Amino acid sequence: MKTLQKFGGFAALYLAAANLVGMVLFLVVLDYLSITDPAQKVALNVDKHTVIFATNLLMYVFFGLFLIVLSLALYDRLKVRRNGDHAGGNRHRDHLGWRADRQRHGRKCRARGYCSALC
Repeated sequence: MKTLQKFGGFAALYLAAANLVGMVLFLVVLDYLSITDPAQKVALNVDKHTVIFATNLLMYVFFGLFLIVLSLALYDRLKVRRNGDHAGGNRHRDHLGWRADRQRHGRKCRARGYCSALC
């Protein structure tokens, strides 16, 4: 679990860096917004095809793979475990599992046959 959390943190950092680098490449290096003529856009794609290919590879293909890792890490971090404890810590201390407490209380009352509290 610790390893998956570390990979998830690294994936989040990569996603942020890929977005920033991609924006800089498209806006500053390629200057894609200033070109309005379709013939100039085609010429830009022909002249700088390796830069565009690398940018698309880093921003879309690797981005998708790292997004899968981040999603798995977040799922593992936030899932509710079978024993009632969630991944965030002690359920009794932070009162996030109040429904599980009510259900457990109801089972105890049915097992004893009486209840001193209102169920």
